[in-house]
Amino acid sequence: MHAFLQPRVEDRFSSGDLHSYEWALAGIEADEEAAINAIGLALQDRQKMSVDRQPLIRALAEAGESQVRFKPQIIQIFSEALELDADLALQIAIATRQWGSTQLNQQFEALLARAETDPATQFALNLALGTGVASD
Repeated sequence: MHAFLQPRVEDRFSSGDLHSYEWALAGIEADEEAAINAIGLALQDRQKMSVDRQPLIRALAEAGESQVRFKPQIIQIFSEALELDADLALQIAIATRQWGSTQLNQQFEALLARAETDPATQFALNLALGTGVASD
């Protein structure tokens, strides 16, 4: 990562900075894969609240949408994040639903089968899977 950005960006990922989304985008722009990996490590930090990881998921989603070459790396990061913390499923499902990728489908289906998955997450998972939601 560029000498100017690297310490600032990595500090923002670990601290839950108010502008972590913007810092994550700046890091991805400056250092591409290395920044994406740093964001992936920050997502694995179980001491972070889900709300602190949402901007990082959003930044990865935007990077994957605008720079398709990063999608495989980002999908792998999202898969690892889902394994560690199912509470991130709602944000990840929303982030990836337009990607047309099926690589997370098995994890999404497993989460749908869990009784403790909340209705909002079930809705987002169904949308990501393209199954829609049953109507009355």
